[in-house]
Amino acid sequence: MVYNITLLFLLIFSFPIPHLGNSVYVAIVLALIKLVYKRRVGLLAKMLLKGYPNRLIIYTIGLILICMFFTIMSGAFEFSRTYAIVSLLVGVISTIIVYSSLNMKIAGEESPERLMEKMIVYVFVVQAVISIASFVSPAFKSIVSNFQFDEEANIADKFYTGIRGLAMSGRLYFEYAATCGLVTIFQIKRIINDGSLSIGSIVILLLIVVCGFFAGRTSMIGLGIGIGFLMLSKTTVRYKMRFIFKFLLVMFAGIGLIMIAVPSQILDFINEHLIPWVFDLFLKYMDSGSTDGSASFNRLNEMYDEVVITGHEWIIGSGKYTEPSGRYYGHVDAGYLRQLLYWGLIGTLISVTYTLKLFKLSWKAAKGIYNQRLFILTILAYTFVVHYKGDLLSICRFYYVVIFLYLLSIWQTYRQTKNCMRSNS
Repeated sequence: MVYNITLLFLLIFSFPIPHLGNSVYVAIVLALIKLVYKRRVGLLAKMLLKGYPNRLIIYTIGLILICMFFTIMSGAFEFSRTYAIVSLLVGVISTIIVYSSLNMKIAGEESPERLMEKMIVYVFVVQAVISIASFVSPAFKSIVSNFQFDEEANIADKFYTGIRGLAMSGRLYFEYAATCGLVTIFQIKRIINDGSLSIGSIVILLLIVVCGFFAGRTSMIGLGIGIGFLMLSKTTVRYKMRFIFKFLLVMFAGIGLIMIAVPSQILDFINEHLIPWVFDLFLKYMDSGSTDGSASFNRLNEMYDEVVITGHEWIIGSGKYTEPSGRYYGHVDAGYLRQLLYWGLIGTLISVTYTLKLFKLSWKAAKGIYNQRLFILTILAYTFVVHYKGDLLSICRFYYVVIFLYLLSIWQTYRQTKNCMRSNS
């Protein structure tokens, strides 16, 4: 399990390692060494050349070619979005390589799918502990900053001192926050599947929520949609109420422990800076009955209200994703607007189709399993909601690597189930 968690941490968070390079490439090297040692290179070759993993590669290559076509057809010849999807392809391939080296047959685990859910959650728990330690200890934070890209770390120091940029991660803001929200939903699913509301499982959920606090307010959407998933799931009303009760009980107990154990200086910073920033939208609404005082939320909505999209851009876009200055085309960073301005409604439909195609096998594998299909719909709904804030669909490697890992585990579970049925027939 330690090997699995280590490689997944290196793969998912994609951070720089001094003198070694990006952690993703370190993960790939370690995975290839194990595959050669265990004589499992043939397994990797099969995954890359046929079956569902190969389809992930083909879908992404197709998306790259379509992206190139749109920008060339528009005469823009601006390939920044194409490069971003090439990075997504690197994410697909690196995920397949790492996945093929993992030990997915651990005693006591029901299936590769359940094991992957656990490992993804544990990886983010480790990151949560790192973020909390960085928040509490400036000395530890200075060590962690060595494993961040300079540009990302500088933004944290300049604008979010002590609040954001505390993780050992290549991405520290929107993409990271969105992924924390996604993993929050994973943990809620794990609790529902286990059927037992242990204190430990609730603490893990809260740790991931806290991890999201240090990434961005977007992560809170994951908690809200995760609670919605709980309420719609096929479990008893009593279980749902117990879930909410235990969650609140552990949360308030944790707050009480923090108030007792944390030094007053840190506690003052939490009250004066962290909480007002995390709950900005809610606090503004409670104070005035309106969200007008929330600058970030209002600016996002203003982008959707003020942007000018030509008839040509509505259909096939401009083919431009960024401007020569490096800013996003149209000076907007809202997800749906960025895709509309780049490749119009046609390209946006292709982008949505790409994500839906990824989940086709998992939907088929969940036939007749209500909670599993509800979970898939919840992930999709969360992705489409968060995409309102920033460009996530069919481009965000950081976010999609977690999805790729989970989908590969479903594929492996589905294959094992089918082979078992054949052997019993």
